[in-house]
Amino acid sequence: MFQKGETVLLTGSKNFLITLDGEMKKVKGLGIVDSERILHLEEGEEITIGSERFRVYTPSLEDLLENMKRGPQIIGLKDASLIISLCSLRADNIVIEGGSGSGFLTTMLANAVFPGGKVISYDRNETHQRIAEGNVRSAGLTDVVEFRIGNLGEDYEGETDAFVMDIPEPWTALPHAKRVLKSGGHLCVYVPTVNQLEKIVREMREAGFWHVKALELLSREMVVHSGGVRPDFQMLGHTGYIIHGRGP
Repeated sequence: MFQKGETVLLTGSKNFLITLDGEMKKVKGLGIVDSERILHLEEGEEITIGSERFRVYTPSLEDLLENMKRGPQIIGLKDASLIISLCSLRADNIVIEGGSGSGFLTTMLANAVFPGGKVISYDRNETHQRIAEGNVRSAGLTDVVEFRIGNLGEDYEGETDAFVMDIPEPWTALPHAKRVLKSGGHLCVYVPTVNQLEKIVREMREAGFWHVKALELLSREMVVHSGGVRPDFQMLGHTGYIIHGRGP
């Protein structure tokens, strides 16, 4: 059975995420739901809500991200996945994140270093960070993330495995990244423009970071139907550039 405090996925004609607190809940687009009924269900069981039947599942990370509350611009699944891979993140790692945003990347970083790891997420905007905190809470990863308001990494004492930035002027935080990253640790920067890309690459190399490279990831879905297979006419093209380097 599901446990109180868990977030579950209701899948039917539409998908809905519900956090189970054992009380009546108003769910936008669905209506009033008695979460106590769901607590007694097993994975994959059906429940009728209103006139529609739903199956109940533990949500995947993708389900959580798709249904999260959005504030500032997010780093999506395709880019966040590459960042995690480039930084070689695993359980027990310590990561500093610059720019909590809506908490999408924060959630994926936390999921990658769980259990035993920690994400210290900085932002200067308290409103944005409250959205990020709520989304991380919905993902059940509150214990993995520590949120801080202030300048990125300035007050952090200790050694980290990775330093990830999504801020307008990432080069200003390079001294802090260099100070806290362990030797060979990973620095990953996300920027939307070529001008920012060029500047951060130059600054990283001058600061002694090695194996510095810049990447762009494009994604296009394949449409499969009875008449054949073709690429989708629309694709997820440019979202941002990812710059990765290793600490001296």
